[in-house]
Amino acid sequence: MVSLSKIVAIAALVAARPANAADVTSLGVSGDAGNLTLTLRLEGEISDGDSGRFQSALAKSEVLSRWDKRVLELNSPGGSYIEGLRLAAEIRRHGVETIVRSRDTCYSACALAFMGGAEWLRDVGVDPNRIPNQLPARSIERGAVVGFHAPYLNVPEADYSSEKVQGAYRMAVDSIAALIQLSDYLYIESEELPRLLEPDQNSAFTLDTVDAVRTLWVDYADYSLQTRNLPSITQTMVMSACINRWYHSKRRSALPGYAVAAQTLKDFDEGSELLGNDETGKAFGVRAVSKGTVTAKVAYLPITMTQDQKNFIWCVFSLERDSPSIFYRSSGSIAELFEPIESKGGLWELEQAEGTVRPEAGLGISQGMLRVLDMVPADTKLDEVETVVEKLSQSEVSLLAGVQ
Repeated sequence: MVSLSKIVAIAALVAARPANAADVTSLGVSGDAGNLTLTLRLEGEISDGDSGRFQSALAKSEVLSRWDKRVLELNSPGGSYIEGLRLAAEIRRHGVETIVRSRDTCYSACALAFMGGAEWLRDVGVDPNRIPNQLPARSIERGAVVGFHAPYLNVPEADYSSEKVQGAYRMAVDSIAALIQLSDYLYIESEELPRLLEPDQNSAFTLDTVDAVRTLWVDYADYSLQTRNLPSITQTMVMSACINRWYHSKRRSALPGYAVAAQTLKDFDEGSELLGNDETGKAFGVRAVSKGTVTAKVAYLPITMTQDQKNFIWCVFSLERDSPSIFYRSSGSIAELFEPIESKGGLWELEQAEGTVRPEAGLGISQGMLRVLDMVPADTKLDEVETVVEKLSQSEVSLLAGVQ
């Protein structure tokens, strides 16, 4: 675990400017005994001391048991970058979930604080100098706006002395260094930080696409569209889900994975043709398999190569109407992929075979569950998921025919 004192000790990371402190208030405790939720709300510009005000407001959580929840709502235009990081550390340290409600906004320093949302460590006490590494618990409602940008130079107008420019530059650099130091504990892969830091004060990287929320393990709290209500599951939906889940479960953007998958399909066809194994043109397929006393269907395709480039990583998508699921296996051919079925039986044996990887392993519910939003191209806007699914259902053949 990283030391909280190291984060706090980085001095004046963003040039100070007059600002009103954010209001951190308690909205009260709701629920029944043993299942209570304390809800806090942060409103306004984030400035020095807000992390302390958050802790004071959180003091009411002493009335809760270790089984109850703490939730922080955020609505802020931003403010002090370092105070946003301090808030993220304190929020995570106390195991408080974060949420941005519909019509609320959370930019810059607020977005950093939002990323501190975490599960409550029921069996571990709060260490004042340590940040635990429990799974994240942060969510946005439909219509919420969360945006990131890099710290920027804040030099007073008409005063461009060398000393002030150098000071502002150093503050911005130190801000980025602090974010990098804390990123792993916020479940942000270092390779994804450039996307959060690329925009400037006049633009932002926003959590408005499937790829953005899934890469950063943010729960999109709109469950109105359920997989069981899908009119169909099509080839594009299967391919999108296979690519998205492979990368998103690793906290990586899936956007580059689409070109990788296209090249992998091409490589498979070319290799099969050279080998003459009668699998050319069959890289994407649908196969009936037994599942207990019924017959089910699975779709399959290779999405990338193994690290040693000797085998393909295959996605197997179980086409179950109520609860479709995904797992991955490495093999050099389709015949090898399904060998556990040929030798032992059905879908269960294939899922449990040596070398099978399930993307939800070790993830929380919100990250581990396959959702409709996973089944559309990764660059799809969150508010357009339903529209995209409808278009795919109308333009492509359903793969669900015959599924029991």
